Amino acid sequence: MSKESWEPETEYIIQKFECQECNYTEEVPTHCGKPMRLKDGRLICWMGPDCESSDIPEHHGKPLKIIQ
Repeated sequence: MSKESWEPETEYIIQKFECQECNYTEEVPTHCGKPMRLKDGRLICWMGPDCESSDIPEHHGKPLKIIQ
């Protein structure tokens, strides 16, 4: 994805993740000194997806769910 097609208004700022099976919680990872954001089901750097993009972390083999 090029920076020209990146649409910041479709990002979601998230706070924490929680396991679907237990009480485990995890802070959202940071990149370039700020929390990553959610876009199209992936975590992206606040500077844009060309900087860094990663999958949602897993626990017990399942993706963590987003909590605020």
